[in-house]
Amino acid sequence: FQQTFAESNATGLQFKAFAEQYTGMDFTDFFEQWYFGEGYPTYSVKFNPVGSELNLLISQTTSRPTVTPFFTNPIDLRISRSGGLGDTIVRVNITGAETQTVLSGMDYVTVVAAIDPTNYIINKIGTISKDTNLSVESLSGSSANELILYPNPTLGNLTVQFEGAPRIIRVIDQFGKIQMEQTVVANETIDVSQLPGGQYLIELQDNQSKVTNRSVIKR
Repeated sequence: FQQTFAESNATGLQFKAFAEQYTGMDFTDFFEQWYFGEGYPTYSVKFNPVGSELNLLISQTTSRPTVTPFFTNPIDLRISRSGGLGDTIVRVNITGAETQTVLSGMDYVTVVAAIDPTNYIINKIGTISKDTNLSVESLSGSSANELILYPNPTLGNLTVQFEGAPRIIRVIDQFGKIQMEQTVVANETIDVSQLPGGQYLIELQDNQSKVTNRSVIKR
């Protein structure tokens, strides 16, 4: 970038094009919200640990809702766990004013200790509260919208169980980059063996643009 624009000026859109070409990521939403938009988000979190799963509901309000109704950048959460596991930082992809997700492999969670613990983005913090009524069923709204992934963790094959019409599935890494995107039918098995080991966010989008999120671990 410095070599290309040495001794000259670059516009914001030129920087966007360069960043997209270099990283392979789409920064359209980021620029629409943070460059052309106005304001900042205030995040609140409700959580409920159930066994080895952590149910999360992340909501946001914005300071200029008529200009930027919500921000879709990922947000980090610091999660405290007992049993000598200490704190864990997880990154959750934000899809709208409310984002629902279930994180797997999260044993012994005691509390969501902080939102954006390293001050990664400009924001305000609302409330963090435990809600024992929060569950997969309450987040999804109905069992027909439920998304089940198995086996989780997986070594390669991942079965995507849901009901209804074909949907778009995205596999997103911890940096927010889409590693896979394809259309799947109910109970289809996809191959993620080519992905490096780690935790990924699975997004399933229906034909009305409703997105359901789950977390999966690739061994």
